[in-house]
Amino acid sequence: MSTERNNTSSSRSSKKENTACGKCDKEVGRKDPALKCDMCEIWHHTNCEAVPDSFYKAIQETGQGASQGLHWYCRKCNKFATRFMAGLNSLSLRQDALEEKVKGIENQAEATNNSVAEMAKGKLPSGMLGTVKEVAKEAQEETRNRIWRGRNLLIFGLDEPEHKDRDMRATEDNRRVKDLLGFSQDNALPKEIRRIGNYDAEKCRPLRVAYATENDRDDTLRNFRKAKKTEETAKDTPKPLQKISMRRDMTPTERKEEADLFAALKKKQEESKKMGDDRALWIRRGGRIVNLANYADHPPPRGEQ
Repeated sequence: MSTERNNTSSSRSSKKENTACGKCDKEVGRKDPALKCDMCEIWHHTNCEAVPDSFYKAIQETGQGASQGLHWYCRKCNKFATRFMAGLNSLSLRQDALEEKVKGIENQAEATNNSVAEMAKGKLPSGMLGTVKEVAKEAQEETRNRIWRGRNLLIFGLDEPEHKDRDMRATEDNRRVKDLLGFSQDNALPKEIRRIGNYDAEKCRPLRVAYATENDRDDTLRNFRKAKKTEETAKDTPKPLQKISMRRDMTPTERKEEADLFAALKKKQEESKKMGDDRALWIRRGGRIVNLANYADHPPPRGEQ
């Protein structure tokens, strides 16, 4: 497949613009296989987004954008683009149903007739149009929030300095976090370290640690979990990591999605247990619940997926 892209919304233009990859934060060159998300308008290497060569070639040949009718969304935006389009489809179905109902009613009020006339022209009523705009605004805000939080880690349980001076507390926090991250030489240095919330001498606030890229964040989290597990099994050694926890920074919507996914996982595990399926190995993967069990020589109990 050609790496020379055309001058469309899916390829680099000659004008200066931010061309750092939204996943790896590396420069997207003019000849790099890359796509620009139609929602967040950020460039992504096709390898970083696992875009099949066949799909990328099709976009090169067909073109991307409203004029070509072909759109591409990055992984972060795809979920919200799907929800947004589903909302539009739902509104369209409601419009069709309302049109059929109105056609069968006689002596309608003038306001209703006007709405039907607008719908017949393919236009959304003012109230429905406002709903569409609100959904789009919420989706865009959520996307921006996810991008901002996407490079952050949250640290819980790291003792807060007792200094009364805020700057001295911040300096001490920076030192403690860097000491904490010393469990691996592979960890990238954070760009910013900040406590969340107002200072309260009686409470220990969580820390938000910002990194340059998502990969730096993910590497640090992975190394921390390995170090904590190793420390847990070690004998006769101090275990400072056991009282500390780390997780990705998430928006309220992401936290709800995570909670729903965890609840679905527990449900699947309980169902397998009730059916006597001791091979079931349910895990969360790519926003779905999947079973890794191998039933090649022994089919699962009836009803198990």
